[in-house]
Amino acid sequence: MAHKNDKHERKPKVIAGLGATGLSYARFLSRAGDDFIVMDDAVRTDRVNALHQINQHAQVIGFDEQVMLAAEEILVSPGVPLKRLQSARDAGVALRGDVAIFGDLAKADLVAITGTNGKSTVTELVYHLAKAQLDNVRVAGNIGAPCLDALDDSVSLYVLEVSSYQLELAPTLKSDAAVLLNLAPDHLDRYESLDAYYETKLVLYKNCRRPVVNRDLGLQVSCPEPYLTFGSDAPPGEDDFGLSRQTDTDLLMQGSRTLLTAADLPLPGRHNQLNVLAALALGRAIGLNLDAMLTSLRDFRGMPHRSELVAEVNGVTFINDSKATNPAATLASVRGHESGKNILLILGGEIKGVSFRPLAKELARHVNLALLIGAARVEIGKSLDGEIPHIDCETLDLAVQTALSSARPGDLVLLAPGCASFDMFADYAARGDRFKQLVRELLV
Repeated sequence: MAHKNDKHERKPKVIAGLGATGLSYARFLSRAGDDFIVMDDAVRTDRVNALHQINQHAQVIGFDEQVMLAAEEILVSPGVPLKRLQSARDAGVALRGDVAIFGDLAKADLVAITGTNGKSTVTELVYHLAKAQLDNVRVAGNIGAPCLDALDDSVSLYVLEVSSYQLELAPTLKSDAAVLLNLAPDHLDRYESLDAYYETKLVLYKNCRRPVVNRDLGLQVSCPEPYLTFGSDAPPGEDDFGLSRQTDTDLLMQGSRTLLTAADLPLPGRHNQLNVLAALALGRAIGLNLDAMLTSLRDFRGMPHRSELVAEVNGVTFINDSKATNPAATLASVRGHESGKNILLILGGEIKGVSFRPLAKELARHVNLALLIGAARVEIGKSLDGEIPHIDCETLDLAVQTALSSARPGDLVLLAPGCASFDMFADYAARGDRFKQLVRELLV
């Protein structure tokens, strides 16, 4: 005789985090006909509404130990620290990330890009260069659409920006070309040590067919040969990319061939010269024509919130680099925009476990005045004491007004906060948009 309990109840699938990636998981599971539970401790109404457009019966709860332990698997959003799910992992529950799932399902070639800074710019650059030569190129990952939303059998090439958070659950990601652009202290509020953060980034090379390596990092990378390199020195081989200083300008080189001068680039700064070299090397790694890439490069105009010229007000230039969310990015931005101008730097927000103290002396070589905002402004001010004059402005609105009253014609006001934005804004884009609005109001 059959009994009702002969059929075992299926374990639930759980989505951890209801941000953009969490919603992409919901779409992915719904397409497969799977039911799921969503866990999030800070649910926004607009995201719940979006979830219920996908699955009107989807349940949203706070993080629940019993639900996690009973799950078939947990699909983890990048913003959810893995330590929050450690008990489930210890109990044998599978934790999966969107990049790893994507890598298993994508049928097209894949270029993967990571690094502490510059990865969004290089991702957009490679996309810009590739789409001029290939049909149906798709950009996704930590930039643009979540990667699971980008899955499409008609795509010929994926260009994927990958964060360290995403790599935590994608240690065997396969790629046709990949680059680790740079390494600098960041996210130390999430990682046990700087080495742990760096090791997470380095896994990108493990299953890469044609790696691109930054010589400046001095890494002993376990990469398959041959691999391409780029760096701030002269190229060591004819296939490598680098810089050569001649008279008063930098030359971008491949081997002994001059490709471009720094003046030819649409993006300012040494850091962007390296970004361009990395993008060209990745293009060559997947077989793009170099001359065609050089032609396409001249049409690239950069991205919002990354070295973005906002306006000139009474002879003072305002630049929005809100994407500079750690001290190393701030320093690179400052160096890139100096050009003999006096710089008034807007710093601050939510600090990520990284101090400005080690960079204070170098920043002082380029910055005349720091305008401090947000939750970390007092801590940052202490780091700058004795090196850079600074004013506690608290809000971005006050910082812009103070900058205008303190600057002289010919000066540059640079928003490169070196911090996360979440103490005052939804994200770095919202911070940058507010900065642009404030500056444009000065023109009225």
